[in-house]
Amino acid sequence: MREAAEDFQKAVDANPSSARAHEGLGISLSRAIIGEVVRRAADSEAVERAEEHLARASDLSPNALTPVLALSQIEAALAERRNDLEEKIDRYTKAQV
Repeated sequence: MREAAEDFQKAVDANPSSARAHEGLGISLSRAIIGEVVRRAADSEAVERAEEHLARASDLSPNALTPVLALSQIEAALAERRNDLEEKIDRYTKAQV
């Protein structure tokens, strides 16, 4: 996932208006988060980056469902990691598409 994220970051740097590049970067970051490749201490930074790029992909291609679904998957995965019931409910609420 790290290599994929690096490659997609290069694509975003080369063409910041590419919805596909932002989507690919967001998805590669989200898969690392969901697969727990990202250390929990780094979760917030990785989540923020993934959300940023998926939101940008969605802005650039408003009819694309993949970025929205990936954002939902991130929230659901993070909800599963929460011990606090209110935090869990909040994450699941955000996960609803």
